[in-house]
Amino acid sequence: SILPKDCTPVTEEDLFWHSGNMEFLLNPDGSYCVGRGLYKKIMTKTITLDSAIQTDTVNMIQCDAEGAEPFILLGAKELISRSKQVKIIFEWTSDNYQKGDDLFKNSVHKLWEFFDREGFIIKRILPQLQKGKAALSGPIKYETMITSAQHGDYFAYRY
Repeated sequence: SILPKDCTPVTEEDLFWHSGNMEFLLNPDGSYCVGRGLYKKIMTKTITLDSAIQTDTVNMIQCDAEGAEPFILLGAKELISRSKQVKIIFEWTSDNYQKGDDLFKNSVHKLWEFFDREGFIIKRILPQLQKGKAALSGPIKYETMITSAQHGDYFAYRY
């Protein structure tokens, strides 16, 4: 099939990911067609990690959800609270906060308060190794997280 030059979907089915539709997500120059695939807004049913994970505790949570990390981690508060040894890796950039709506900003604030109450320290995973191990920044304050935190992976652990 030939991708329309105006990026209009050929059929409604082309809006969703399935085998063989990647070509419809891209413009001829390889950029994403806005409103299709990755950038298509859809409504879907969701559940929280607290309702989905029935184990007593977990050791690790890794969360990379294209800006939805605060919502997902808030939906795991009970799991995190009872998992005293849990380590959390999540993607973050202060750009998401600065561009976010009130709901998003409030969720970030609630997550930070929760992390603080639970005794978590947040550090950035630096993009280089030191002595064969991942390097971490120093502890990061809330103000930094919402104003100047670089895009990357962050590490939360209890002290």
